[in-house]
Amino acid sequence: MAKDTVKELQQNPDYVILNNPLASPKFVRMIGKGKEIAINDIYTPKIFYDIASKLTPEHMVDIQRNQSVVLEIHLGDFLESIGANKKNYKHLIDSIETMQSNLLRWKEGDDIITTSIVTKSIHNPKTGRMEIFVDSDIAKRIIEVKEDGNFSFLKNNVFRLQNAQAIKLYPFFKSWLNHGKYSTDLERFKVQFNYNTSGYKHWSNFEGKVLVPAMEEINDKTDIQVNYEPTGDNLDGKRPRIKGLLFTITKKDETKLLIEQAATQEQALHEQVEQPGLFDKDIQLKEILGLVQKFSIQEKPSELAIKTHFDTLLTNIGFQAVKDGLLGMIESKAKPKTLAFFTADNLLKYPGFEQAQKEVKKEKTVTNDQLLEEIKKQRTIDELRRVYQQERSTFLTKYFEEMDPVQKEKEIEELWNSSGVKVIYFRGEEKSQPNSNAVKRIAEKYAFPNGYDEKKHLKHFALQNFKLHIDFDEKGEIVLG
Repeated sequence: MAKDTVKELQQNPDYVILNNPLASPKFVRMIGKGKEIAINDIYTPKIFYDIASKLTPEHMVDIQRNQSVVLEIHLGDFLESIGANKKNYKHLIDSIETMQSNLLRWKEGDDIITTSIVTKSIHNPKTGRMEIFVDSDIAKRIIEVKEDGNFSFLKNNVFRLQNAQAIKLYPFFKSWLNHGKYSTDLERFKVQFNYNTSGYKHWSNFEGKVLVPAMEEINDKTDIQVNYEPTGDNLDGKRPRIKGLLFTITKKDETKLLIEQAATQEQALHEQVEQPGLFDKDIQLKEILGLVQKFSIQEKPSELAIKTHFDTLLTNIGFQAVKDGLLGMIESKAKPKTLAFFTADNLLKYPGFEQAQKEVKKEKTVTNDQLLEEIKKQRTIDELRRVYQQERSTFLTKYFEEMDPVQKEKEIEELWNSSGVKVIYFRGEEKSQPNSNAVKRIAEKYAFPNGYDEKKHLKHFALQNFKLHIDFDEKGEIVLG
């Protein structure tokens, strides 16, 4: 992956990009290790990837080794983004504290560095905001992504996962995507990912509790497809001896993936459709009695008295008026002392209350639909631009490598001798090390001798690869046709 592509992904808070070692089983085990294993296996990795997505090279400018990078998150918003109920607030706090207590250890040169990911956290329970202090050495390790041996993904791919095994294995398989397959000894795989326990001793348990649910959720909710085959002896017999696993990893079609993700968001945004009204009086009375249960009547009447009272009201003023009245009283937090409080006059003070609620819900649904449509459009445009820039960079790099050596040397010499541009086109003070900016400039000059028309090429690329018709507004921004 080109250096400018790495930087582009680092600047995008929706993406995570890391060196392959940070997908290793050892690292995955360390960031999720805690007292409440089931909770930390789900929440802690998601917090880590959120931190990784927020870190940019600018955070490392002038930072000292004894300092930390300070990031802010809103815990309620984060829970919502990972599809968790806000009642799980405490689990999230526990996971962040786990990241403060778990120590990571690695070697740099002759030094052995030992630190936690999060050195300190400051939480305001009233606002739900938390400042997270990330150790500078950890931040540096996350930010310094190499051009080779890295992997990246939309963090929402992890956020959508709810199975702990899928969350653990997805980044690992993303790091193997470029290879297309991963072969391993079964027992080694179990030891690496901490599955070497009695519960996973038998193949049927390991397959049923780890492989099947993890692969199903990864394949259903993320951008990759992972399949596995057991390897060993007598695999078709009654007593197979399974010794290893062969995983194949492929990337999903970009357009299909965007449609799947949009459908998932749409389902989350839309509320359940109301059931059509039922006009049987017994059913109406049952619904009314359910609303009455929401009141605390001080002089509690018998169930028969309540039924008789509201049966009369249903006959006199109708189901809708009674329902509107009760909903209005609930909204206004009325505190009736006796059953006599529920008179026709009191109930009729709230005509059309239910309809008004429906209108508010309808308006909210329309707003959600519009918001969803804008989100879908913007994400499609962002993904289109990202894939296009990546493909363009790959094409120009390959074109540069295949250029006539004499032409290439001539162009490099011209750039080197141009006044004041060495820092833009060369790494350090070496003419023999043109950077990606130089590669693109030189390759583009020869690949497109009549000039490069980005809009024209982007339109063609969108149609060929995304089946999209696009145009550009007066500001040059992409508009979906």
